[in-house]
Amino acid sequence: MKHLWFFRYDIFIFLLIESIAIFLFYQEFLNSKRQVLKENENTVEMAYNAVMEMYAQMALVVYDEVLNQPDVLACINAMRQTEAQEQRAALQTQLFRMMYPAYLHLRERPDFSRQFANGFRTLETATPYLPGENLDSLRITLPDGTVLTEIPRSHAGQQEHSEAFSAFQHDDTVKSTIDLDATHPGIRYQFPLSANQQKIGMAEIGFSFYGLREKIERLLQCEILFLFRKDAFHLHRSQTIDYTQSVLSQEYVQDRLKVFVREGRATIERLNEQLAEQIPRFMQSAAGGFVMNAAVEKRNFLITFYPLCNHQRSILGYMVLYRPNAHLAEYAANFWCKSAISVMIVLFAVMIYRRTQEIREAKKLFGALHHVGEVVAAELHIDAIFHAVTKGAARLLNTDSSVIHLLDDSGETLRATGAYGLNAYYQTPGGHDRIEESLVGRVIRMNTPLILNDLPRIHTIHEHEADRFHENWYSLKFLTIDGNAASLLNLYHTRRKGYHSSSFRQRVGGDHFYRYAMDNEGVVALASVPLQIGNRIIGTLDVLSKRYRQAFRSKHLKMLRLLADQAAIAIENAQLYETLRQESIRDQLTGLYNRRYMEEALTQAVCSAKRRKCPISILLFDVDHFKHVNDTYGHRAGDRVLREIGNLLQVNVRGEDIACRYGGEEFLVILIGASLANAMQRAEEFRVAVQHLHICCEETIMVTISIGVAVLLDHENDIGEVIANADKALYLAKHSGRNQVRSW
Repeated sequence: MKHLWFFRYDIFIFLLIESIAIFLFYQEFLNSKRQVLKENENTVEMAYNAVMEMYAQMALVVYDEVLNQPDVLACINAMRQTEAQEQRAALQTQLFRMMYPAYLHLRERPDFSRQFANGFRTLETATPYLPGENLDSLRITLPDGTVLTEIPRSHAGQQEHSEAFSAFQHDDTVKSTIDLDATHPGIRYQFPLSANQQKIGMAEIGFSFYGLREKIERLLQCEILFLFRKDAFHLHRSQTIDYTQSVLSQEYVQDRLKVFVREGRATIERLNEQLAEQIPRFMQSAAGGFVMNAAVEKRNFLITFYPLCNHQRSILGYMVLYRPNAHLAEYAANFWCKSAISVMIVLFAVMIYRRTQEIREAKKLFGALHHVGEVVAAELHIDAIFHAVTKGAARLLNTDSSVIHLLDDSGETLRATGAYGLNAYYQTPGGHDRIEESLVGRVIRMNTPLILNDLPRIHTIHEHEADRFHENWYSLKFLTIDGNAASLLNLYHTRRKGYHSSSFRQRVGGDHFYRYAMDNEGVVALASVPLQIGNRIIGTLDVLSKRYRQAFRSKHLKMLRLLADQAAIAIENAQLYETLRQESIRDQLTGLYNRRYMEEALTQAVCSAKRRKCPISILLFDVDHFKHVNDTYGHRAGDRVLREIGNLLQVNVRGEDIACRYGGEEFLVILIGASLANAMQRAEEFRVAVQHLHICCEETIMVTISIGVAVLLDHENDIGEVIANADKALYLAKHSGRNQVRSW
């Protein structure tokens, strides 16, 4: 609880500097409480007086010990006399940094903390409907952007609001933002903090929507119904809001009221007839609320209608309040209409936010698809497509990183081929996982998209970590594309009910534990969809998040699936292009580059060597007595010899070197940056390696090679002359007994 009280200090101590809006809010709230809760008037009055007295005392202490200091006052006076924006910003930062140590010292004082705790506890006891119960987060920022304190209780406090905090220097108005994160919906208020009419910081308070409907109903002692085009709903956590830009029809309202009655409001069933008579009048009063009395089974009901309109005064829906055992009274009508306005503002902001978010998500989706389409049209190199797709996927879901896994030719192993924003394991292609050992392998095996949220601490799971796994991973879900839980693996762990290791192993499937996100510490959420062409799956597109409490939903899978469908076609085309390209530049028998590619590579190598001012060495190979091999063992054995030598060259050449089949039984290797001595050494290594080859056909065959070496030192010379010199050196090696290396 200690951190919770500190959390409240941060709220009220800073806001007490000049937070008249908060005072007025509580005052108006408590005034309205006195009107409704007559039976509790004395308690409310006593709590109100106690809290106001506490505020006054705390304000005096804060002013005396934090603000009324010589250094602070001098800084404030200097700010008043300074017109330059940069100097004023520097003084503002200096002011807050002078005040902060005094504030910390004050916060630690036992008498101060005890007084505040008792006062707030009294307030909560007397007024259980206070929005303080829904207090969600606090963030206070200095003028230079430094976050002075940030105490989140949900996702809302961890989001970045740099734009809002930088804008306050140019705007004195209070800003409100609706945050409809699927797990932590709420509203945030941002406003500047000031002292003696000088801005000294920016504050943000977040309130959660949890239990909002119940609190309003308890406060007003009524039932609340919200009517929209497609639904009648209560503001529950699990439900959503439907909206429309058109005026609702009278028939629609009547129909929804009837549906609402049939769904369990039997006590007001006969209200339909009376409501139907009043609806035409109500439909014409879009500018204000409408209150009516109705009697059903000798019970009186006070019903308040209030339209929810947009800025063009078009009706989006209605809020209807049913209060039993009440009569139409002026104070009640005014109070209910005032409450309706407050709720309308929140709900309208919710609707606009959802509409704006959908537009933004659609724009982001089409932007990502358009970008990938542009890359596909302009690029056939697969690395560029990998980068475009992974970057687009990460930005589409507003997260940190993305990776593409592709199946190899065997269809049993996944390989990380492209990544954006991940560590070296993914940045360097080559990491392999068998699909039965990989978490995303389930996506391929079951052809089902995957969402995995709430991943605290553990990222690599092994058999001996079973207990740690089920103790720490409190939620593990697999969802289908339509958002319905597939229940492939759904683990919840609490202190009251957990899973033992044996039960856990049985639910997972044997003693095997799936590995996830190696070496990527801090990953908290994963969304994975298959890359599919027709009925064939070629891999997965995965998006990972390291952001605090970020959660993926079914709508994210749908967006990612659209991108994956386009990406799969692009990757398939790029792979086909790469295959055709390799076939055109590779020798079919040996797998080495062919002579046509060699000529292109030599031109590029000369330019590169000239730019780097380094030599180029040419090694020209020839298999000794190759005709004898063909005549003795057959041409199939001869092809096997050439294939084995080609494999040996591919394994032993460096990445920048180029090995080619020059023609017949001759091979050519281009060594960029190798001097004559280095080239002779490399040639000798090749010769010895070939000499020790045991080529198995019907009989074991052993062959040798002769190698000629030549070096291009003066880049003004023709590379053709260097090849001719290497050929002369090869001729010399042949006539000197073969199985040796000579230079020219």
